[in-house]
Amino acid sequence: MSNSLLSWLSASFTRKIGGLSTILLSFILIVILYSVVQLNTISREMRELAEIDIPLTQLASEFELKQLEQHILLERIRLASSTTASDSSGQKNLSLQLNEHSQLVQTLLEQAVTVASNALKTHEILDGIQAHKELLNHLEAYARSHEILHARIAQTLALPLDEQNGEEFETAAEQMDLATETLLNQIEQLTEEVADITEGHEQRFLLVDTALGTSAFVIGIYITLYLIVSFRRHMGEIQRKVDRLNHSLQGSSATEISLEPAAGDDELARLAANIDGVLDSFTSEMKNRSEVEKQLLQLATTDKLTGALNRHKWDETLAQEIRLANRGMPLSLLILDLDNFKGINDRWGHDVGDRVLVRTVELIRENVRSSDLIFRLGGEEFALLFRNHSKQQAAVVAEELRQIFEQLEEKNLPPFTASFGITQYESGDSQENLIKRADDALYQAKTNGRNRLELG
Repeated sequence: MSNSLLSWLSASFTRKIGGLSTILLSFILIVILYSVVQLNTISREMRELAEIDIPLTQLASEFELKQLEQHILLERIRLASSTTASDSSGQKNLSLQLNEHSQLVQTLLEQAVTVASNALKTHEILDGIQAHKELLNHLEAYARSHEILHARIAQTLALPLDEQNGEEFETAAEQMDLATETLLNQIEQLTEEVADITEGHEQRFLLVDTALGTSAFVIGIYITLYLIVSFRRHMGEIQRKVDRLNHSLQGSSATEISLEPAAGDDELARLAANIDGVLDSFTSEMKNRSEVEKQLLQLATTDKLTGALNRHKWDETLAQEIRLANRGMPLSLLILDLDNFKGINDRWGHDVGDRVLVRTVELIRENVRSSDLIFRLGGEEFALLFRNHSKQQAAVVAEELRQIFEQLEEKNLPPFTASFGITQYESGDSQENLIKRADDALYQAKTNGRNRLELG
């Protein structure tokens, strides 16, 4: 039992709610089923009262009335018989009235027997079946005894009412009264028992239904409170985690977070607002990170002094461009080297030499396409990759650059020139082959007097 309780306490929130809801629904189902059964029982008992016991009670009331009428009639007969002035016609009239009274009583008895026997045959009686059977037997016996007693009274009245006949008359009348009273008491007792049973069922139904309904109400209250408390606790945990994440993204300390929501807060609205804040912070953080990554990538692939792509990017890009050239895209390579750059550094200083390198890249960038890639291979040596250019087209660009360098006159910059080696990708070339041809052409330009270009 304790293990099951511990297992339930450590179960998931959904499982706990499901278990409690199952118990609540079971109680409600029991209440409904019990109510249906009890209401059906009470309905049948009420129908029994309406169709059996109440008619019997009404017949019993009529029996009482007939018994009173019988007393009055017998007393009139007794008085008429004891009066000397009585005539035979009056006594005969009283005898006729007694016969009519007997027939009415017999009719009532037949009705009572019919009600009781039909109820037993159709199984409409739920409680006191044996008592109803005994009542039916008493009704039948009373009908027989009533017929016999009435015959005795009629026989006695047919004779002169002497002392002996008078005693027999009184005895028969008393026996009829006693039988009638016994029958009436039995009917009254039976109807009272059935009414008590029905009332007991109603009270028990009310008690059990109230207990089950109260239990279901208590369980419902407990589930509601449990849901509220658990919901606030879980929402508080989620809220704290969201707050920590939000403050972490914003660079704030987690100790600055308010760990409990203010009273009356709409937890879902507050959580939604904080999630929006986290998403905004996360989006901003991702944008900043993307910018940082771009900057880091640029720093990793760009020459810090000139802004041209560096040697690391050169190897990666050249391999990619050769793969494109293998698919039929023309590719030309230009390598240039500033002439006598060491002399510039020695005469003018390294700062001036750095300005010459920077200005060289600026002039190249101003006079080539945006798709043409500029690399600083090291020192005063640069390379250009021309997409969709033959080496003749690249040579035209190189000649323009050569003339620009040669004719450049700017304050704080010494005059300088450059030599160019140009080649074009040929099918089957490797990186090494392509670079070697350009280097050889550059070496030829240097050998032939510098400030010139050669094709390789």
